[in-house]
Amino acid sequence: MKSLLDLVAENIGFEKEGVRLFLKAINNGQELNQFILEKMTNNLVLAKNPKALSKQALHLSILVAMEVAQDDIYWENEDTVKVTKAKLFNIIDGNTLIRKYGQDLDLAFINLRGAQLKGADLRGVNLNNSDLQGADLERANLKGSSLIGTNLQGCNLTEANLFGANLTKADLRRANLRRAELRKAILNGTALRGAELWGANIWGIDLKDSFSEGVDLSRADTRGS
Repeated sequence: MKSLLDLVAENIGFEKEGVRLFLKAINNGQELNQFILEKMTNNLVLAKNPKALSKQALHLSILVAMEVAQDDIYWENEDTVKVTKAKLFNIIDGNTLIRKYGQDLDLAFINLRGAQLKGADLRGVNLNNSDLQGADLERANLKGSSLIGTNLQGCNLTEANLFGANLTKADLRRANLRRAELRKAILNGTALRGAELWGANIWGIDLKDSFSEGVDLSRADTRGS
C-alpha cells in the first residue's frame, strides 16, 4: 500500500539525494500567500502522514511539499518532524491528487470533510478512522476499500461502488446511497439510521449486526439479506 508522501513525491518528480520530502497542510489561499511572503521555512513542524496533516488544517485542498536536508532535522516521530530549515519544493491540490490516484493509498485518520471526490478511483484505499462527513463521493469506486470506524455522515455516495468494502463501525447516518453497489460489504456495527438506500444493491448483505432500525429498504435490492 502506498503512502500519501510517496504519492506526492512521485507526482512532483522528487528524486533528490541527501534530502527528504515532507508536507504541510494550508487552510486557504490567504494563508498560503502569507506563508510564501513571510518565507516561513525555518523551525517548522512538518507532516509525514495524513494523521499529522489533518491536525494542521481543516482540509487538505492545499498541500505544500517541503524539501529538508537530513542535517536540518532535529527531532522526529512516526507522524511529524521538526526542522531548523526547509525549502518549498511544490504546491499540490490534495483533493485532486487523491481523486485521481487514490487507489491502494494509505489514508488512515485523514480529514476529508466536504471533499469533492466525485468519480474518484479509491479501490483498495485505507480510510480507517477517517472523517469524510459531507464529502461528495458520487460514482466513486471504493471496491475492496477499508472504511473501519470512518465518519461518512451525510456523504453523497450515489452510485458509488462499495463492493466488498469493510464498513465495520462506520457512520453512514443520513448518507445518500441511492443505487450504490454494496454486495459483499461488511456492515458489522455500521450506523445506517436515516441513510437513503433507494435502488441500492445490498444483495446477500447481513444487516443483523448493523444499526439499521428505521431505514427504508423497500426499494433496495435485498435478495438474500
